[in-house]
Amino acid sequence: MDKDIALYQQISTEFKKIGIVEALVLTTFGLDVSYLEKSILPAFFPHLDEGPATEPHRPLFEYLEDSPTPISVLYDANNLIRGETVLQASGSVTKELRWQAHPVIRAQGCFHPKLIIGQVRNGDQLSLVLGCSSANLTRPGWGQNYEACAIEVIPLQSGVKSSLLVDVCELLEKLRDDAPASDAIGILLKTIIELKPQAFTTRGYQSDYRSRLWFGQNELSLSQWLYQEVLRGDLAVTEAEWRLEILSPYFSTVPPKIVNWASAQFIKRRGENTSPPILCLCPNDGEVFDVEPEVVAAFNEIGNFAWAEFPTDRLRSQLQDKDGNKLRRFLHAKVYRFWTPLYEVLIVGSANASTQGNRDVPPRNDEACLVFSRTVAEGAKPLTAWLRPLDFDIQVSDCRTQPKPAEDQICTDPIPRIALRFDWQSHILIVDNQDTRPLAVHIGAGHAPLLTISAGKKKKLQLDAPKTQSLFRSPTAKVALPSSADMAWLCLVEELNLHAKPPAPTMERDVDDLIRDWQMGADERQANHVARAGLPDDLRASSEGSSPELDDVVDQDRLNDIFLAMWRFKSELLRKLEGKDALDDFSRLQIQSRLFGNGAMSVRYLASKLSPAVDAPSLALPKFDPVEHYIALLSLYDSAEVLRKPAGRHGFKMEMKKLMADLAEMRNAARKAVIVLLEQDPLCPNPAVLVEWVETNYSQNAKMKVAS
Repeated sequence: MDKDIALYQQISTEFKKIGIVEALVLTTFGLDVSYLEKSILPAFFPHLDEGPATEPHRPLFEYLEDSPTPISVLYDANNLIRGETVLQASGSVTKELRWQAHPVIRAQGCFHPKLIIGQVRNGDQLSLVLGCSSANLTRPGWGQNYEACAIEVIPLQSGVKSSLLVDVCELLEKLRDDAPASDAIGILLKTIIELKPQAFTTRGYQSDYRSRLWFGQNELSLSQWLYQEVLRGDLAVTEAEWRLEILSPYFSTVPPKIVNWASAQFIKRRGENTSPPILCLCPNDGEVFDVEPEVVAAFNEIGNFAWAEFPTDRLRSQLQDKDGNKLRRFLHAKVYRFWTPLYEVLIVGSANASTQGNRDVPPRNDEACLVFSRTVAEGAKPLTAWLRPLDFDIQVSDCRTQPKPAEDQICTDPIPRIALRFDWQSHILIVDNQDTRPLAVHIGAGHAPLLTISAGKKKKLQLDAPKTQSLFRSPTAKVALPSSADMAWLCLVEELNLHAKPPAPTMERDVDDLIRDWQMGADERQANHVARAGLPDDLRASSEGSSPELDDVVDQDRLNDIFLAMWRFKSELLRKLEGKDALDDFSRLQIQSRLFGNGAMSVRYLASKLSPAVDAPSLALPKFDPVEHYIALLSLYDSAEVLRKPAGRHGFKMEMKKLMADLAEMRNAARKAVIVLLEQDPLCPNPAVLVEWVETNYSQNAKMKVAS
């Protein structure tokens, strides 16, 4: 819950340490396919480095084409979104990366868990990574909101003892019922089952509770499960002085049973308290509290309870929009914190402070929370409160007047119960209508339905080349009621045998586009593609990744563009290297990727693209001539030389030495080509001396010396 770092940055930093993903399962309520591909999925593969502004997912695109890694995303079928706008029935979804989408339809409640389950390898060590968060796979969730995410890494070995791994196995079995075609779920289950993990017979070790995963197993609510599996009667122990703090963006008009249960336990311990041990953050929007009066009144009836606030403004961040304005974050975290000055138990995940989110009463959501504990080390400072009670009573006039629909509010017109799967090996579309109504299925832009299927029927259809090509461009189908043209829904088609899917068109871009990317900082590039993700289709990036509405492209002098790009590159990295005595993990990751990686925004990649031999002859813009190539490499070498010492002070000395040697070799080869060219010019009697003078005196950081 770092207020100054987006979730995708934190995940990228963590997975850089954990290892290489071999299989990945993500679950979410809302799904933003564009942002998932451009920011979220690349965060799990930080070793691939950064991509350009219009194609930040290009390194991952190439990696998944060459080294298929099974990735599955399960989402609530009623919440397929782009940006923050619900797709219209006539819309489409562009899906460029090789991953499987699995729509989940619930008859009651919502599919609401936000999970990360990955099989990761680091050398010879295989591990399972479990992440539980409050963040949907959307731009607000991973790029803007104030979210909470907890991660556990479980080393995998035969006969491993781990109650948490047993929980994960049980969850995956449940998810497989919703996504039987998921390759990633199949691999994860196969790995875990072969290890034959065992649950512990005790709920704790020494003074710590064992980490566990709650997902409504055995139909238990959150409070029931905590009482049975973790806390039991510990909250009533007098000497422990337990307290509870709650973060949630949404509330039901009836408090969840976890609050009443905690209150009852605290009353057992010492009766009513003058200093309430249960504090709940009351979200506010400016001068108005973002809760309904009925919610305030209902929670105020609970003993030992008080509404609270953060002691400092934790929702004002350093994150900026593309215009440079600092963003105020929406609190979307869902955390229940039981704590004492020396100990805390944290419940982090998707469960709002509502009866539906806690699975107290129907309709119950599918939810998931990671439960883990932490003890204060001997001699360390005791734990303190996250919240402080409000020093006034909330009045009806302090609350918002209009009801705000909860995130997990059930749709008034839910998507019909239908499953659509396409097999890339056989080109067969499988349509399974589990609904009580006949449905029409549309593929592509045609007005006529591909087929109309009766209620309760299942059909298989061999698709011709045009229909297959439509699914290649956009694996979506429009489902409609034949009797009403206005009633239609859009969903992603599950793709089977992805290995047989034809190669996607390359995202390769010319060197001039790359130079323009280098003229922007990392934050600007991020803001740029975030802005693109929210544009309507007619204003979105073209197949080449350019958009006049955003780029404002004009003809400019190439070398001037190079000088500008090098100045920005050097200034941005100098600011990171000289700004702090020690680099934070994400800054170190960015610097390593930019200076020493092989990704699309790395020094080595730009150097290779500057070469006339590498730049593709079919591109619309002309290739670099030898002089442009040489001057550009001089400028790149000069900027890297400025960074050599500050990078060395942060432990990059050997990497910088190798980088400078590689750049010098490229520069020397370019120099030879320039000398050969100048030897053909009668006005240049001594090309080698001229080139040597240029190289000796070239610098963007000092005035040129006057030639004698």
